[in-house]
Amino acid sequence: MAIVDDHAEIRELVARYLTQHDFRVSEGESGAELRRRLVRDPPDLLVVDIMMPGEEGLSLCRAIRAEQIVPVIFLTAMSDDTDRIIGLELGPFL
Repeated sequence: MAIVDDHAEIRELVARYLTQHDFRVSEGESGAELRRRLVRDPPDLLVVDIMMPGEEGLSLCRAIRAEQIVPVIFLTAMSDDTDRIIGLELGPFL
């Protein structure tokens, strides 16, 4: 599983929780970092922040989904229905 969030506190909190529940977790702070990790160790699941500097989470997942199917959980403070719809349109989900 890979967690990508530019806020270290959030990323570390999620990683700690998942690790305590026996998930193998890798962390990254940007889309570029995630892309490098995908080449050498593709995750079974992505946990991605939508609002990141540089490449934001939705476009990052759109690009990844063009090459491979991997389940995604989005982290976001946004509550707009449009963001939810765009996230769902990135499917298919397993």
